[in-house]
Amino acid sequence: MISAQVHAKCIFRDTLRTVPRNAPMLISLDATRILEDDGLEDAFGADVAAKLAGLAPAGVHLRPWGDEHILLLWDYWHADHAVDEPPADAPAFDGDLYPEVCLRGLAGFIPGLRAYVDGESERPLIDGGYYTQTPENRPLIGPGGVEGYYVNGAFAGFGLMAAEAAGELCAAHVLGNTLPSYASAFVPARYADPAYPLEELVSRGGGSI
Repeated sequence: MISAQVHAKCIFRDTLRTVPRNAPMLISLDATRILEDDGLEDAFGADVAAKLAGLAPAGVHLRPWGDEHILLLWDYWHADHAVDEPPADAPAFDGDLYPEVCLRGLAGFIPGLRAYVDGESERPLIDGGYYTQTPENRPLIGPGGVEGYYVNGAFAGFGLMAAEAAGELCAAHVLGNTLPSYASAFVPARYADPAYPLEELVSRGGGSI
Protein backbone atom coordinates (compact mmCIF):
# COMPACT_ATOMS: atom_id res chain seq x y z
CA MET A 1 0.00 0.00 0.00
CA ILE A 2 3.06 2.27 -0.13
CA SER A 3 4.40 4.08 -3.18
CA ALA A 4 7.71 5.89 -3.52
CA GLN A 5 7.87 9.37 -5.04
CA VAL A 6 11.01 11.12 -6.23
CA HIS A 7 11.91 14.00 -3.95
CA ALA A 8 14.72 16.18 -5.27
CA LYS A 9 16.45 19.21 -3.86
CA CYS A 10 18.60 21.74 -5.66
CA ILE A 11 21.30 23.51 -3.63
CA PHE A 12 22.19 26.79 -5.29
CA ARG A 13 24.88 29.35 -4.42
CA ASP A 14 23.11 32.69 -3.95
CA THR A 15 26.02 34.96 -4.83
CA LEU A 16 23.70 37.98 -5.24
CA ARG A 17 22.21 37.52 -1.76
CA THR A 18 18.66 37.57 -3.06
CA VAL A 19 17.38 35.64 -0.04
CA PRO A 20 18.20 36.89 3.50
CA ARG A 21 19.94 34.32 5.69
CA ASN A 22 17.23 34.64 8.34
CA ALA A 23 14.35 34.05 5.90
CA PRO A 24 11.94 31.20 6.72
CA MET A 25 10.89 28.53 4.26
CA LEU A 26 9.09 30.35 1.45
CA ILE A 27 6.41 28.67 -0.66
CA SER A 28 4.73 30.18 -3.70
CA LEU A 29 0.98 29.62 -3.82
CA ASP A 30 0.62 30.92 -7.38
CA ALA A 31 0.64 28.97 -10.60
CA THR A 32 3.48 30.08 -12.84
CA ARG A 33 4.70 29.89 -16.41
CA ILE A 34 8.07 28.18 -16.79
CA LEU A 35 8.80 28.57 -20.52
CA GLU A 36 6.93 29.78 -23.58
CA ASP A 37 5.85 26.98 -25.90
CA ASP A 38 8.26 27.76 -28.74
CA GLY A 39 9.97 24.69 -30.13
CA LEU A 40 9.92 22.90 -26.78
CA GLU A 41 8.68 19.60 -28.18
CA ASP A 42 11.48 19.46 -30.74
CA ALA A 43 14.06 20.29 -28.07
CA PHE A 44 12.87 18.13 -25.18
CA GLY A 45 10.22 15.71 -26.44
CA ALA A 46 6.46 15.78 -25.94
CA ASP A 47 6.33 14.74 -22.26
CA VAL A 48 8.86 17.27 -21.03
CA ALA A 49 7.47 20.00 -23.29
CA ALA A 50 4.02 19.52 -21.78
CA LYS A 51 5.45 20.13 -18.30
CA LEU A 52 7.45 23.17 -19.39
CA ALA A 53 4.69 24.90 -21.33
CA GLY A 54 1.50 26.43 -19.98
CA LEU A 55 0.88 27.11 -16.30
CA ALA A 56 2.62 24.94 -13.73
CA PRO A 57 0.92 24.45 -10.35
CA ALA A 58 1.80 26.19 -7.11
CA GLY A 59 4.22 24.70 -4.61
CA VAL A 60 7.75 25.70 -5.61
CA HIS A 61 9.63 26.61 -2.45
CA LEU A 62 13.01 27.47 -1.00
CA ARG A 63 14.86 28.16 2.21
CA PRO A 64 18.32 29.45 3.12
CA TRP A 65 20.99 26.78 3.31
CA GLY A 66 24.13 27.61 5.24
CA ASP A 67 25.99 30.88 4.81
CA GLU A 68 25.50 31.47 1.09
CA HIS A 69 23.28 28.83 -0.49
CA ILE A 70 19.56 28.40 -0.99
CA LEU A 71 17.74 25.10 -1.23
CA LEU A 72 15.09 24.87 -3.96
CA LEU A 73 12.35 22.25 -4.23
CA TRP A 74 9.39 21.67 -6.51
CA ASP A 75 7.79 18.22 -6.35
CA TYR A 76 5.74 19.08 -9.44
CA TRP A 77 8.69 18.35 -11.70
CA HIS A 78 9.07 14.75 -10.54
CA ALA A 79 5.43 14.02 -9.61
CA ASP A 80 5.06 11.47 -12.41
CA HIS A 81 8.07 9.44 -11.26
CA ALA A 82 6.23 7.51 -8.52
CA VAL A 83 6.91 3.78 -8.26
CA ASP A 84 5.23 1.03 -6.27
CA GLU A 85 8.33 0.17 -4.25
CA PRO A 86 11.41 2.21 -3.32
CA PRO A 87 14.24 1.27 -5.71
CA ALA A 88 17.52 0.09 -4.22
CA ASP A 89 19.43 3.02 -5.69
CA ALA A 90 18.90 6.76 -5.38
CA PRO A 91 17.39 8.49 -8.43
CA ALA A 92 19.80 10.01 -10.95
CA PHE A 93 19.47 13.68 -11.90
CA ASP A 94 22.27 14.11 -14.44
CA GLY A 95 21.30 16.54 -17.18
CA ASP A 96 18.01 17.31 -15.44
CA LEU A 97 16.24 20.61 -16.08
CA TYR A 98 15.28 20.76 -12.43
CA PRO A 99 17.45 23.76 -11.35
CA GLU A 100 16.22 25.97 -14.18
CA VAL A 101 12.62 24.90 -13.63
CA CYS A 102 12.84 25.77 -9.93
CA LEU A 103 14.52 29.12 -10.58
CA ARG A 104 11.95 30.09 -13.20
CA GLY A 105 9.13 29.04 -10.95
CA LEU A 106 10.49 31.17 -8.10
CA ALA A 107 11.50 34.20 -10.17
CA GLY A 108 7.96 35.55 -10.20
CA PHE A 109 7.82 35.08 -6.45
CA ILE A 110 11.28 36.49 -5.67
CA PRO A 111 12.19 38.83 -8.56
CA GLY A 112 15.87 38.93 -7.60
CA LEU A 113 16.23 35.33 -8.74
CA ARG A 114 15.50 36.41 -12.31
CA ALA A 115 19.16 37.44 -12.60
CA TYR A 116 20.18 33.78 -12.34
CA VAL A 117 17.67 32.78 -15.03
CA ASP A 118 18.88 35.35 -17.54
CA GLY A 119 22.61 35.17 -16.74
CA GLU A 120 25.31 32.59 -16.17
CA SER A 121 25.79 31.08 -12.74
CA GLU A 122 27.53 28.22 -10.99
CA ARG A 123 25.88 24.87 -11.65
CA PRO A 124 23.72 23.86 -8.67
CA LEU A 125 24.01 20.57 -6.84
CA ILE A 126 21.02 18.28 -7.39
CA ASP A 127 20.38 15.54 -4.89
CA GLY A 128 17.44 13.64 -3.49
CA GLY A 129 15.76 10.37 -2.76
CA TYR A 130 12.23 9.06 -2.29
CA TYR A 131 9.22 9.97 -0.20
CA THR A 132 7.08 7.02 0.85
CA GLN A 133 3.34 7.58 0.85
CA THR A 134 0.14 5.60 1.39
CA PRO A 135 -2.75 5.90 -1.11
CA GLU A 136 -4.72 8.29 1.12
CA ASN A 137 -1.58 10.04 2.39
CA ARG A 138 -1.94 8.99 6.02
CA PRO A 139 1.17 7.56 7.69
CA LEU A 140 1.53 4.06 9.10
CA ILE A 141 1.84 4.09 12.90
CA GLY A 142 1.30 1.02 15.05
CA PRO A 143 1.68 -2.77 15.11
CA GLY A 144 3.18 -4.14 11.91
CA GLY A 145 1.51 -7.57 11.94
CA VAL A 146 4.36 -9.50 13.58
CA GLU A 147 4.72 -9.69 17.35
CA GLY A 148 7.13 -7.05 18.62
CA TYR A 149 7.25 -5.22 15.27
CA TYR A 150 5.90 -1.68 15.01
CA VAL A 151 5.77 0.72 12.08
CA ASN A 152 6.23 4.49 12.16
CA GLY A 153 6.65 5.78 8.63
CA ALA A 154 5.24 6.68 5.20
CA PHE A 155 5.01 10.37 6.07
CA ALA A 156 5.48 11.67 2.51
CA GLY A 157 6.52 15.32 2.90
CA PHE A 158 5.41 16.03 6.47
CA GLY A 159 7.60 13.73 8.57
CA LEU A 160 9.57 16.50 10.26
CA MET A 161 6.38 18.30 11.24
CA ALA A 162 4.63 15.18 12.53
CA ALA A 163 7.64 13.48 14.14
CA GLU A 164 6.94 14.30 17.79
CA ALA A 165 3.26 13.37 17.75
CA ALA A 166 3.94 10.26 15.65
CA GLY A 167 6.70 9.12 17.99
CA GLU A 168 4.44 9.59 20.98
CA LEU A 169 1.66 7.59 19.34
CA CYS A 170 3.99 4.77 18.32
CA ALA A 171 5.42 4.64 21.85
CA ALA A 172 1.90 4.30 23.24
CA HIS A 173 1.39 1.24 21.03
CA VAL A 174 4.69 -0.28 22.13
CA LEU A 175 4.08 0.33 25.83
CA GLY A 176 0.44 -0.74 25.77
CA ASN A 177 -0.73 2.67 26.97
CA THR A 178 -4.21 4.08 26.38
CA LEU A 179 -4.46 5.12 22.74
CA PRO A 180 -6.04 8.38 21.54
CA SER A 181 -9.28 8.19 19.57
CA TYR A 182 -7.52 8.84 16.27
CA ALA A 183 -5.01 5.98 16.58
CA SER A 184 -7.05 3.65 14.38
CA ALA A 185 -6.72 6.08 11.46
CA PHE A 186 -3.00 5.27 11.21
CA VAL A 187 -2.56 1.60 12.12
CA PRO A 188 -1.40 -0.57 9.19
CA ALA A 189 -4.25 -3.01 9.93
CA ARG A 190 -6.79 -0.41 8.80
CA TYR A 191 -6.55 -1.71 5.24
CA ALA A 192 -7.92 -5.07 6.36
CA ASP A 193 -11.05 -3.41 7.78
CA PRO A 194 -13.90 -3.50 5.19
CA ALA A 195 -15.38 -0.40 6.82
CA TYR A 196 -12.25 1.69 6.25
CA PRO A 197 -13.25 4.32 3.62
CA LEU A 198 -10.06 4.10 1.54
CA GLU A 199 -11.61 4.96 -1.83
CA GLU A 200 -13.41 7.97 -0.36
CA LEU A 201 -10.25 9.27 1.28
CA VAL A 202 -8.21 8.80 -1.88
CA SER A 203 -10.82 10.58 -4.02
CA ARG A 204 -10.80 13.65 -1.81
CA GLY A 205 -7.05 13.74 -1.33
CA GLY A 206 -6.93 11.99 2.07
CA GLY A 207 -5.02 13.57 4.90
CA SER A 208 -7.78 14.94 7.13
CA ILE A 209 -8.92 12.90 10.09
